[in-house]
Amino acid sequence: MVVLVNKFCEREDFTPEVVQKGSVAAAGLCKWVHAMMIYDDVSKNVAPKKAALKEASDALAASTKMLNEKQAILKEVLDKLAVLQAGLDEAQEKKDALGKQVSLLTI
Repeated sequence: MVVLVNKFCEREDFTPEVVQKGSVAAAGLCKWVHAMMIYDDVSKNVAPKKAALKEASDALAASTKMLNEKQAILKEVLDKLAVLQAGLDEAQEKKDALGKQVSLLTI
């Protein structure tokens, strides 16, 4: 059906200007048929692009979710590291203070 309409639309005597000479109403229908053919061509080009966009959006959402999960895990590890570093710093200060006390006592 589309091929038949497409061939009909390609005819030189099926333009709104030519058809209007016979009937104004038919010229309106001619414009509508031409518009539907353009819409069909555009929709055939846009549909795969919409599908690709949806696929890319879904992949982005999944990647973003995974990134957020990994960032939460990283934050936990960094928080634990900060606590351990604070404990290490405190122990190092205590060690240094005790070392000074030992050196004062041995003099």
